Amino acid sequence: MKPEQVNKKLLWDYDWKESDYETEEFEKWYVQRVLTRGMQEDIDTIGLIIIEKYFSNLRLPEYIEHYWRWFFNRKNLRCAS
Repeated sequence: MKPEQVNKKLLWDYDWKESDYETEEFEKWYVQRVLTRGMQEDIDTIGLIIIEKYFSNLRLPEYIEHYWRWFFNRKNLRCAS
């Protein structure tokens, strides 16, 4: 993930370095953080392709997981790679 895609306000309780942003570990963590604490602009910035990539491996509150599962399972809605 590029540094300009990361909302540093969502990192308040972790000490990630910019060099970590390109790791899969960070991307997965950050997508989870965006879905639980981010705003629409954060979702727009990382994009649905990245969200869908990590979705099945995230630990999310039930209501958030339920919404995104519904969202990705809607007919004809799959993110292009």
